[in-house]
Amino acid sequence: MAEFKQFLSALREPVSAVEIKDGTGMVGTVGDVHTVVLRTGGALHALTAICTHQRCVVVFKSETTSLDCPCHGSRFKVDGSVLRGPAESPLASYPVEERDGFVWVKR
Repeated sequence: MAEFKQFLSALREPVSAVEIKDGTGMVGTVGDVHTVVLRTGGALHALTAICTHQRCVVVFKSETTSLDCPCHGSRFKVDGSVLRGPAESPLASYPVEERDGFVWVKR
């Protein structure tokens, strides 16, 4: 059964909700799973950070407000839908919340 787990930075440290400012995103982990958390319109969103094409880790691009795969060029919207292939499937999204000033994701 899925439960809320703390979102950790690449340095494996808990991420404060204020670190993710509007229009920005961060790739980290929930458990041992690469996850991206971003904030748009003041709301937090959590998605898998694994590209659906060939499982490379995506990066958040603030200048295009998209998630880009550095391996084969797939691009995703912040809701996980595909903007440009070769990926054909969207990134999975997960419930996310702020709790005690930190980011928690249900996985």
